[in-house]
Amino acid sequence: MAQALPPTAALVALTGALRYHGATAHRLGEVLRIRTLSRHGTDVRVGIGSSITVAAATASAQIPPPGGVLTMTRDQAADRLARLPVGALHGIGPRQAAVLRDYGIHSAGLLAAVPPATVRRLLGGRAGRLAADRARGIDPRPVAPAPCPPPPR
Repeated sequence: MAQALPPTAALVALTGALRYHGATAHRLGEVLRIRTLSRHGTDVRVGIGSSITVAAATASAQIPPPGGVLTMTRDQAADRLARLPVGALHGIGPRQAAVLRDYGIHSAGLLAAVPPATVRRLLGGRAGRLAADRARGIDPRPVAPAPCPPPPR
């Protein structure tokens, strides 16, 4: 199942494909990268993780250009997330990151250690809950297939 994220990203749920192909997620990521490069001449960064936040916002953002594959297991995700600046977390904008930094919360690890109720007070109800969850690698959003937008003219 794939979900386009215009203009330059896509999410792919591999759960069923792993069993079908008898391969690991990392191996399927390598195949995707090679096929994209050979068929379209475009190298891609493939982030593989246990949630959208870990895969899209963290793993793929840590791959240096032009492309590559990075897999983060659940065990690795907490450690890697902890080292990121708060502004690198998916869904935390510049203003929210500035507010957190003003309170001495510079990394996702520090944000994960702050009680969620405190983060909600700093950023507001929904935004605070999302930020606290994302810092812990929690992202229950499913990959939702949608038609691809038409190419730019």
